Amino acid sequence: MDVTTKEIAFECLPIVRVYKDGTIERLYDSGYAPPGPDPSTRTASRDVVIDPDVPLGARLYLPEPANSATSAKLPILLYFHGGGFCAGTAFSRLYHPFLCSLSARARVLVVSLDYRLAPESPVPAAYDDCLRGLRWAAAGSDGWISAHGDPARVFLAGDSAGGNIAHSVALRAGEAGLALEGVVLIHPYFWGAERVGSELRTGAFLRPDHMDGLWRFVCGGGAHHNDDPRVNPLVVEDEWTGRMKCRRMLVTGAGKDILRDRARAYCDRLRESEWDGTIEYFESEGEDHVFFLFNPRCQKALELMDILVAFFNKSG
Repeated sequence: MDVTTKEIAFECLPIVRVYKDGTIERLYDSGYAPPGPDPSTRTASRDVVIDPDVPLGARLYLPEPANSATSAKLPILLYFHGGGFCAGTAFSRLYHPFLCSLSARARVLVVSLDYRLAPESPVPAAYDDCLRGLRWAAAGSDGWISAHGDPARVFLAGDSAGGNIAHSVALRAGEAGLALEGVVLIHPYFWGAERVGSELRTGAFLRPDHMDGLWRFVCGGGAHHNDDPRVNPLVVEDEWTGRMKCRRMLVTGAGKDILRDRARAYCDRLRESEWDGTIEYFESEGEDHVFFLFNPRCQKALELMDILVAFFNKSG
């Protein structure tokens, strides 16, 4: 049967479509980008296997000339890609140029995690994989990390579902005694049973009616709902804010993104809590969800890159 005539079981555009015969179309896939030296940014990249049994891998980015004998140790940035927990890869043409630029501009050693995807590996597989990747990086388990990374300056960052993952891994890192310097949530995927603010409108990129069913889908169905604290941390009072052990946070939004207002509310919750860190919010006016990946040379994307670089380079 032709794919155009098959019955759809679930879809969340523009991320994924699943047919009743089990066929999965991952619409967020932009194709594979090979690792290696990038002349335009003077970064080197290579792929590593963290745990072959999972399997779990990552792509590492090292700014040049970090390999010189006199180079100072670099902050270590664990990056988690977006894709609604069910699409995307650390090895894609969408993320490779962005992370080359970020590594070069911010002078950070990037570990971009290629975590398992739903529905084959439902949540919490992505959380578990990314926490495992953090432990691996913090232990200096790779030659680049042990030679060039500073274990006293570890950051987490991610966009969309990757921002959600960064939030969750930051909470679990505190429980595990893993120290974090900072966390960056770029257009984070948080949702809820009751729509609020920007979620009431249909965006050019994300549709609220599709987002309503995404969490249950990536969790494998059953009784999972949109007020699960992992996707809606605001439904829990202040219990989670006490587990946030990083010193600094940056949350970014986009003016046309339907996820924008919940990201703002997340910042407000942290500011009003007894958490003793500092949090910044930055919004790209007139832009939609993860626009910087699709149009990296536009003025707003360059402005966002400047904000990210300033956050990673900030001391004290």
